[in-house]
Amino acid sequence: MDIGYKRFSPLSKKYARQLEEISLPDDALYVDNCTRKEDVHPALTRLLNEVNEGDTIYVQSFDRIATNLEELLLILEAFLNKKASIRFLTENITFTPDPNDSHSLMQMEALRNLYACEKKLRKERVDTYSASRRSGKPVGRPSTITEEQKAEVRRLLQENIAANISQISRETGVPKTTCFRIRAILKENMEKEGCALPDEKL
Repeated sequence: MDIGYKRFSPLSKKYARQLEEISLPDDALYVDNCTRKEDVHPALTRLLNEVNEGDTIYVQSFDRIATNLEELLLILEAFLNKKASIRFLTENITFTPDPNDSHSLMQMEALRNLYACEKKLRKERVDTYSASRRSGKPVGRPSTITEEQKAEVRRLLQENIAANISQISRETGVPKTTCFRIRAILKENMEKEGCALPDEKL
């Protein structure tokens, strides 16, 4: 049986037109209308539960069914374990459960190798970051905010802890997020010293 799977965001019409190259009845379509960041995709879950041996699932492209390589491999393996095939129209790639399909086997192996390489690079970046922190070396992007600017923010907030952060940010050129962090530290110190805090007016 031929089955179609679509996923698109309710906030975007970019991917609304999917699987136009093939003709499938409405009862053979599984559609998730949700953002890519959402973890729950009910139509895909239902499809994984209902797919049968010999079925072929049509998907427009990799990014319409998975958000990363790890998720893509897990979904592919789930379908193949059910003895179903899955075809991606944009990439023009078909994965089948046939152990004699050398082309499909090579494509799966290529994805696994790519994912292994991605994991290795990610681990190396984490290890380098951790080593830099342990050695006291600066990590991340260099700060463009000077100590003088931060000192000015502290001075203004020490004069009035409930001062308008947006106004302080404009006056000093320090991002609001940094101003909020500085105020949080000052408030914590004041609370430790037992100082009364005025009502905030942001």
